[in-house]
Amino acid sequence: DYGGNINATFGVGFVAQALSIPLFFFYFGSLKRSIDSQKLALPSLLLALTILAHTWTGFAAVFIPIAFFLSRPGKKSALYLAGHLLLAFLLTAFWSVPMLAKISYLAVSHIGKMAWGLELLAATLVVALLAHWRNEARAREPLLFLLAILAVSVAGDRLDFPVHFYRLTMLVYLMAPIVL
Repeated sequence: DYGGNINATFGVGFVAQALSIPLFFFYFGSLKRSIDSQKLALPSLLLALTILAHTWTGFAAVFIPIAFFLSRPGKKSALYLAGHLLLAFLLTAFWSVPMLAKISYLAVSHIGKMAWGLELLAATLVVALLAHWRNEARAREPLLFLLAILAVSVAGDRLDFPVHFYRLTMLVYLMAPIVL
């Protein structure tokens, strides 16, 4: 089970991941609305809550500002996104600073790989190219996010990093309807 469904939530105990998934999508929408108005508070708070609710969903959420920067490159968006990430980091500092300081204690067993990761990456790349060709601006950030998260997952699986990249699968599946 990949988390975010009934069996994984109650059978395996992925309650934190199930809580973080709605926060993740609220964060995505909040950042999309706030990037033009340059308001930092709500998206930074939602990113901080996502990170604190579940580390892996928070890891994935950090790719969202990267997707927005790639979608809207420039000094103004770079400064806004840097300030946003800094504020989110400060809001999570009570947890993230000790976690980063003790990262060497992290022990993860490699128990699986993302199913169909390379195929999903190829399909997302084709859809991204078609969207770019058709000038579909509304799908730009979700597609860039999917490309980034799938590329990192496929590369991590191929390099045998002891990380559970398959836990990001649920976010990929849930992001697909937004793209389409």
